[in-house]
Amino acid sequence: MPAKKEAMVGIDMGGTRLRALVVNAENKILGMHRAPTNPKQKTDGLVADIAALVEAAVQSASLKVSDLRAVSMGVPGAVDAVSGVVYHAPNLGWKKVPLGSKLRALLKVPVFIENDVNVGVMGEYALGAGQGARELVGIFVGTGIGGGIVNGGRLFLGSRGAAAEVGHIVIEMNGPLCGCGNRGCAEALASRTAMERDVRDAIRRGEKSIVLKLMEERGRTRMTSSIIQRALKEHDPVMVRVMEHAQFCLGILAANVVNMLDPEYVIIGGGIAARLGKDFVTPIRQTAYQYFLRRHGVGSNSGHGLLPAVFVSLAPDAPPPPGEHADLRYSYRGHCAACAVSHPRARKGIRRCLQGAGRGRVGRRPGILRRPPEDIRLPMVSCQEQESRNAGAWAGLGGAERHWHRERVSCQP
Repeated sequence: MPAKKEAMVGIDMGGTRLRALVVNAENKILGMHRAPTNPKQKTDGLVADIAALVEAAVQSASLKVSDLRAVSMGVPGAVDAVSGVVYHAPNLGWKKVPLGSKLRALLKVPVFIENDVNVGVMGEYALGAGQGARELVGIFVGTGIGGGIVNGGRLFLGSRGAAAEVGHIVIEMNGPLCGCGNRGCAEALASRTAMERDVRDAIRRGEKSIVLKLMEERGRTRMTSSIIQRALKEHDPVMVRVMEHAQFCLGILAANVVNMLDPEYVIIGGGIAARLGKDFVTPIRQTAYQYFLRRHGVGSNSGHGLLPAVFVSLAPDAPPPPGEHADLRYSYRGHCAACAVSHPRARKGIRRCLQGAGRGRVGRRPGILRRPPEDIRLPMVSCQEQESRNAGAWAGLGGAERHWHRERVSCQP
């Protein structure tokens, strides 16, 4: 049992589900609990549900709430982290909700509130897929679409703490109405909520789809990521078309973000990415590459001279087709996709592969890597270990469920 005041609770507040994780100072998972999110519930009722969730998670770790050092929570909306006020959470219908003080009054322990994707991106930066980067952007797709920016190794919040609301970048003028009140936002075109709307509209027009049947079989009132996955597996024509449109819009969004911020990495996360993996991310990447302003081996702020950004899926990614690169993360830190099986831990073998007899190329860089950096490393981290590592930095599960984080660079001798 951990020492008193050592354990912490992280809460991930999604549009459909609340998740709480109890960890110790070494990020070891001690307990967890989940509960559905009811956005139609009154604010005080939902806050009480969150407090009950914390108590249940703490009990699963054989602890008491009074043993906690702190509780941190990621909320989908614009948050003032200093005051703990949620100024606007469209998917919850919240405006100026003093969530931090309300939870603190119920739990009697320190409570910290931040935007959910901000803390998710910081978790990946510190302990997960974004390790080694100084400039990165996260785009998390779920009930809505959220974003987070790490600039110079620090979370960028903007002048009012509302930076990186990438889901409300307008992609299509006069497009569908968004929950924020504008039209054509990325969230209104490519979130899980938008996909469900488009599927239902198609069914009302008389198109055939198994999506509503799947929802009924599973007792769901919303189209979850698992239902999307099943419909795509069954080649449901409506779901396939809706998904392709969403992926195209996300590719345009990612390209806009890259052209504006020139990050090293773009991390694609959220429930759909975790569920679908490369099948979800690959089309997004392909569209984004078409619209990158600087596409061919030009330098970035990192000084690596590679593409402005690549994508990290929070799920396994297979080696690319012939002619494409395996640079899920463009960085010298990684292992070659061709060598991963034969010698995933052999630094000597990796060095030989990267050098390619003096002709090797890393990522899309046209130059020659004569000697790999000394800090090259080969993380292949299991989902449970990754989840534990993320838990201390991200209020929630860090997007790490049933997947591997892999770092790869591509070799072309």
